[in-house]
Amino acid sequence: MLTKGTKAALWMGAICSVLMIGKLAFRAFIYNDMYIAPGEPVGISDVIVLYLYLLLLLLFIVSVLLAIALFIWGEPQSKKSGLLLVLFCVVLFFASPSLYSLAGRLSS
Repeated sequence: MLTKGTKAALWMGAICSVLMIGKLAFRAFIYNDMYIAPGEPVGISDVIVLYLYLLLLLLFIVSVLLAIALFIWGEPQSKKSGLLLVLFCVVLFFASPSLYSLAGRLSS
């Protein structure tokens, strides 16, 4: 049986994964097709990417705060889930630039 803390950690990990996949899909399939006004250095697609990145960063921060709460008040199973959540978020954070670059190359 999963504890509430473990379920919360699983949900946060799933939400971070879905947002990362969405960000990569946007970069690979939609980013290059969006309009950029002549003479403008950035377009609306760059603003959308910025907001997606900031939202992902916010989710990482919330995930770490959840993991800290699980370490303090959680049951042993929840503490393990919190540790795995932090490790997952760290891996996603450091893999994000490489994956984003790969998605950009796939779109060309």
